[in-house]
Amino acid sequence: MLEQLKAMGMRLAIVSNCSSEEVKVIRKSRIYGCFDQVILSYETGLQKPDIHIYKKAADLLGVASSECIFVGDGGSNELEGARLAGMKAVQAKWYTNRHSQKRDSKAGFLAAEEPLDMLQALV
Repeated sequence: MLEQLKAMGMRLAIVSNCSSEEVKVIRKSRIYGCFDQVILSYETGLQKPDIHIYKKAADLLGVASSECIFVGDGGSNELEGARLAGMKAVQAKWYTNRHSQKRDSKAGFLAAEEPLDMLQALV
């Protein structure tokens, strides 16, 4: 999915609530290089669902919030925060669906069951 989005000319960012230990893991991740910007709560002092973390991501990408699609599992009210920041928000269910306690779909948000379902959010 990330390769296809990059091939389409999309600019990508990670926006994550994380601890100092998680920063190291994120930066060593094999997908880290796919992203144009990385906005981490530990480094910025901002946390989802604060609209300022989403606006910072859009600013760093050089686009308006209204041009962004935020993808997240829906924890920490992150989808609501992204929407309040002016972004389209999509619930990524492929990660949480692997757990025995699957997260319910959030009413009012597009849900992507698999990563490639994200391509539908672009239309």
